[in-house]
Amino acid sequence: MPLPDTKQKIIDASLQLFNQYGISNVRLQQIADETGISVGNLAYHFSNKEAITESLIASVMQALEELLKQYGKYPPLKDLDFFFKEYYSLCEKYRFFNYDILEVKRNFPGFFQLLQPLYNKIKLQIERRLELCLQQRFLQKETDIKKMTANVWLMLFFMPAEMQLNGKNDVTEEQYRRRLWDYVSVYFVAKGINEYTAVVAPAFIKK
Repeated sequence: MPLPDTKQKIIDASLQLFNQYGISNVRLQQIADETGISVGNLAYHFSNKEAITESLIASVMQALEELLKQYGKYPPLKDLDFFFKEYYSLCEKYRFFNYDILEVKRNFPGFFQLLQPLYNKIKLQIERRLELCLQQRFLQKETDIKKMTANVWLMLFFMPAEMQLNGKNDVTEEQYRRRLWDYVSVYFVAKGINEYTAVVAPAFIKK
């Protein structure tokens, strides 16, 4: 159900500011100024910044749930690339969430507990996609799928922050997907390379 117009504007402004400055560095006055309303008007819709943050975290969780419903939409390699692309879009929209995950854990433990099953489902879906790749003989038969899954998950979640820590610009969607595929492709056999070349590689921007 859509939020009332002013409430949605507050959420949109908060998301923009959280993404830019981080949760802890944003004050209610900034949100009110960005929305074009008074702090008193803002407080009518959200009692405090924590209430706004909870609303945004709930939006992240809903977006994750919607993404998880897309599992198996395509053949294995294309399905994995679809997931990489969509997960990047989600992280880019809610950039503050990945960067401030420890703050979320400390200050919103109830939400963090609810996130754990979603994270587990993401890992399970990655593992299943990689197992299908193994079954179709795209990967080396001795590939440790669980270890590979753990590494893909870490890259999915922490790559943007890692690049920031190393003084690099924000990671683009293409850079994000290429780095993930650079890791996965190490395990390809000839059949996997051929499938990747035919199904995934054409989707990248030609430079």
